Amino acid sequence: MQQVSILLVNYKTPKLTKVCLRLLRKFTNFNKAKIIVVDNDSQDESTEYLRSLSFIELLEYPNVSNVKSSVKHHAAALEFGMQKVNTPYVLLIHTDTLIQRPDYLDFLLRYFKNDNVAAVGSWKLEFKPWHRQLIKSIGDAFNKKQQILYLRSHCAIFRTDLLDKYNLSFDDNKNPPCLSACVTLEKQNHKLVFLAPIILNKYVKHINHATLLLHQQEKAQKIKRSHRIRLEKFIYSDTFQNILHDSSLDK
Repeated sequence: MQQVSILLVNYKTPKLTKVCLRLLRKFTNFNKAKIIVVDNDSQDESTEYLRSLSFIELLEYPNVSNVKSSVKHHAAALEFGMQKVNTPYVLLIHTDTLIQRPDYLDFLLRYFKNDNVAAVGSWKLEFKPWHRQLIKSIGDAFNKKQQILYLRSHCAIFRTDLLDKYNLSFDDNKNPPCLSACVTLEKQNHKLVFLAPIILNKYVKHINHATLLLHQQEKAQKIKRSHRIRLEKFIYSDTFQNILHDSSLDK
């Protein structure tokens, strides 16, 4: 029996979507997990690519052009995808979240040996050198009282029985995906496991701002120059390009 539904949303990110799904295809045990992709009315080459894949379950979300917020778009699409989740756990990732090794699911699932754990993930999962990740993690810890920390949808795995029990949605019309669910789970005395980026990055990498850089050039200029250089270096690296051009991973 499959334990995990891996749920992600695609919106006009053909290159990232290819690399993301090919890495999932390469590193996922399909006896343990299934992949559900929601296309958020992209109407571009990424939609056609998704339709060609047999190893995913594709849902095409109806036109949402009346929704102005990209966060709202994403949240609504996630909730739409939840209709196909019938496993004990659901793992949310973004198309710019790249799996690094085949034991990523075992690593995440082991935290649920504690029956009180409701979800596992990270607050931020940024593509930074290890020493900068450590400094950021320390800073977030000191700022915990000033902000609500929640597991973000770039990589967060939830127990679906608890989502059902408390009638939780990833789309509550006001907050980013996962925020309300995390707040409710903690109020019900369940534990959220926040993994430090330095740990989680061994298993998955979130290429922060990659969508802006590749597909929204007018907004990409807002990315710090140092971050943009680091992103470009990774995106044009042999590692990224080899996966991007390896169509054998689509089979």
